[in-house]
Amino acid sequence: MTVLTLPLYEIAGYLALVFGLLSFSSRDATKIRIHGFVASALFAVNFYYHDGLNGAFVSAISAVSKILSLTLTTRQLTIVKVMSPFLALLFFMKFNTNGLAGLLPALILVIVVFTDARQDLLEMKILHAVMIGIWTIYSIVIWSVPAMLFDIACLGMLLYGILSIRRERKLATQTA
Repeated sequence: MTVLTLPLYEIAGYLALVFGLLSFSSRDATKIRIHGFVASALFAVNFYYHDGLNGAFVSAISAVSKILSLTLTTRQLTIVKVMSPFLALLFFMKFNTNGLAGLLPALILVIVVFTDARQDLLEMKILHAVMIGIWTIYSIVIWSVPAMLFDIACLGMLLYGILSIRRERKLATQTA
């Protein structure tokens, strides 16, 4: 199958993969948010057409949150992020199309709230790895290949980051 014969939603998924990896690899906060917005919006389309309505909803919330993070104050953004899991839970109770697996995106939103509250980089990366692990399970359940590839690449990058931070901290304590 060539790119020309892929359905548009699969092309959106592969583009989301590219923008998601750009977001994860960037060190500029604005680029992280912009690339993350594009990735989340494109994954929302991909998930929706894979009958992953819950994942599409969470990805759409994530996209909106990333755009809002460019304009809102930290306090306003915290309110949006804290309300997101509650909105998602209400949505999932009404429109869940994936059984128990459909609740995984709601769990991800809860983890996002706790991740954003962390100041320690190692804790943040560990929570991100848990979150991406849950996305991986969800991507397998709805069988979105671009999302699976993105999740596996992100897990690899996060695990490398976790090991690097632990190694740096260990060396710092040994030399101190």
